[in-house]
Amino acid sequence: VTKDMIVEASEETQDDERIMEYNMIVLPSQLENGDYVDIRLSLPTGENFIVVSKERVVSTTQTGLWLKLNQEQILTLENAIVENYQINGSKLFATQYTEPGIQNPAEITYPVSDNIRSLINADPNILDEAKYALALRYNNQQQVIQRNEHIAPQLTGGSSAVAAGVATEIASVQ
Repeated sequence: VTKDMIVEASEETQDDERIMEYNMIVLPSQLENGDYVDIRLSLPTGENFIVVSKERVVSTTQTGLWLKLNQEQILTLENAIVENYQINGSKLFATQYTEPGIQNPAEITYPVSDNIRSLINADPNILDEAKYALALRYNNQQQVIQRNEHIAPQLTGGSSAVAAGVATEIASVQ
């Protein structure tokens, strides 16, 4: 028996689960493999919806993440991606759980839009167009430059370098 042959009951694989890559979601700067996240959609009206709740990050890079999702979650997230693309000022982002072992999953609050679903059905290319445009929008932002050039090197430099990096990040955010 190997470690790969044992899974927790909560992580048992279902027939409709797939590992999906997303590079159009704004990621926290300290996201790591194995963290648990909610994917949220924030609209310019002030509304903030939970699209996907408490999913474990299978893998992450500077600009993307991989999640194991079932078919319903994939379709819901696709709807949110297209809606994010359609609405100027909206943002699709991930938030980390602080204590995933004891925190319950957040309740899904995102209402899947029939209009967006109809748009996806009428033009299957809209999803790819939305993913591409959002990836360009988010991956060209100052946030990614800061994450790649400032935060990552500071983390390898020791605790004083981390403290200085955090102070710089706080100052730039303010």
